[in-house]
Amino acid sequence: MVLAAVFVDPTRLVPSLAQSWFFNAVRIDELRVAAFVLGALLVVAPLVRRVLARPEASALATPASTTRSWHVEALALAALAACATFVAWRDDPLTKDTKFYLGEALDIARQGGVPDLLRRCFDGTWSEDNRHPLYLALIAPWAEESGRALLAARAVSFAGAALTLWLTLRMCRRRGGLPAAGAAAVVLTTNACFLEHSVSVACESWWSACAVAAFDNATREDLRRPALRWLSVGVLLGLAFLTKGTGVLLAIGFGLWVAFDQRRSAWRALAGLALGFVAGAAPLLVRNQLRFGDALWNVNSRRAFWLDSWEQFFDPRALEAASAAHYLETHTVAEMLARLARGALKVSVHVLESCAPRAPLGALAMAVLAALVVGVVRMRDERQRSLLAILGGLWFASFSWYAQVASDPRFVAVLLPLAMPGLATWTARMRWPLWTRNAWPARAFGAVAAVLAIVSLAMLARSRWRAPTPANEELQRALRALTQGDRDAIYMLGPSGEWGFDWDRTLLATRRARPKDARELEGWLASSGGERLRYLIVTADPESERLGDDWVRVEADGTLAVAREPAPWRAILMIPSDAPRAILFERR
Repeated sequence: MVLAAVFVDPTRLVPSLAQSWFFNAVRIDELRVAAFVLGALLVVAPLVRRVLARPEASALATPASTTRSWHVEALALAALAACATFVAWRDDPLTKDTKFYLGEALDIARQGGVPDLLRRCFDGTWSEDNRHPLYLALIAPWAEESGRALLAARAVSFAGAALTLWLTLRMCRRRGGLPAAGAAAVVLTTNACFLEHSVSVACESWWSACAVAAFDNATREDLRRPALRWLSVGVLLGLAFLTKGTGVLLAIGFGLWVAFDQRRSAWRALAGLALGFVAGAAPLLVRNQLRFGDALWNVNSRRAFWLDSWEQFFDPRALEAASAAHYLETHTVAEMLARLARGALKVSVHVLESCAPRAPLGALAMAVLAALVVGVVRMRDERQRSLLAILGGLWFASFSWYAQVASDPRFVAVLLPLAMPGLATWTARMRWPLWTRNAWPARAFGAVAAVLAIVSLAMLARSRWRAPTPANEELQRALRALTQGDRDAIYMLGPSGEWGFDWDRTLLATRRARPKDARELEGWLASSGGERLRYLIVTADPESERLGDDWVRVEADGTLAVAREPAPWRAILMIPSDAPRAILFERR
């Protein structure tokens, strides 16, 4: 079966499948590689069984408090800085939410900053009901109409990712010593989703930091004051909700686990969780209750979750009618089961994608996923295993249902750091050198960390601290007129932070980084959303090596001219018209 999956292209057997979400050309290639890796894992399965049958190494008997780990953490943070800077420099991983986060942060800055945001939360006048206030409050002090706002927001996201990594490594060190922390560092600092979250304008990195801290506090065995423990866990869960709507789902998972784990005395822990949650999320809970009459309100969880498609989100009547009661009245049990089945298929693929390292190591996604699943299943600590099982089940079921409306690897990738203690199942049975008994490993780690830090800072210094150009307004007006409020239109630009107009939410079209080459573009066009790719903006950036760079030529004075117009693309606008620095191409 695995060999068949590697060599057989289902779209050749059933051509109509090529137009579906699941069987587009890019995904077929990815799944073929994953199936090959799965076959390789099956071949080495006997060796894996022998490793898991070994007794745990005595080297891990050293108490965590006496094991120095600063060099591992320093190396991991430096590696994250270098890899994340490289991702931002080469790929410009913007999301469709970028301009909405930057736009809302600019509104907050203009109306009085973070103190005014708090005031508007407590009097119920703040109106944003999708993006929660914590991340917005962190980027609002840096909001302005220039490319510096984009870089500052990314720096805030990176700070959240660095905090998540540091908390995860300390959590793994307590449970499995330095080898487990080192293994977690390798997985996270090479993970594609984790790196993108660390440099994208989005709240996932800070949400993950809250989730990891809550998981660590809830499952540690060395904390002796239960009341304070559950209160602190509740505060962290409240901060997660203050960051993103899925904080409610996280709190539900922890509540179910406490009821299962504590049993008869669960009410004390649940009371502490509830009090802490209210304290941590108070500004948003108050705003929601005053403005919407629902303390846990979020437009996605209360409305979009019960739609039949994403297009209905922009239909006021469909969005207003959306609710659990209305959905149950208008759909049969068979339709609901079919929705869950289709969504489960999508989420299963996203779970695999969320484990993928950065290219060209993406083929290792199956190996990473297998290692984590086996590690979690064979965890010695039943409390951690049961909490991960409850959270994983809730996430899988919820996003399988939601996948009919929206589906993305980032929805499940945020749980990846929580699964890192499962790596101790493997590292505890491997024969590692006693790192702390020699001085050379610390010096080696320090040297590598210093080199990586210097490289990342050098790359950062070359990047995007540039003032806005007058062409921004011309490009903004042109795209707004061309797309005419069409949210489905996609314009491609990048990698460049010089063209700073993404905070203008009147431009509803979605920005996406330009593909690297024609093959990547063909993969995009073969996907279900390929018809949305309509415009491509080419800027003078000789280091980008992206599709369209050879469509223009750079004149002696640094301006651009059209070199060729490959069908079906044609140049429709020179920006600015008198001395072009960018050329807008349209796909006919």
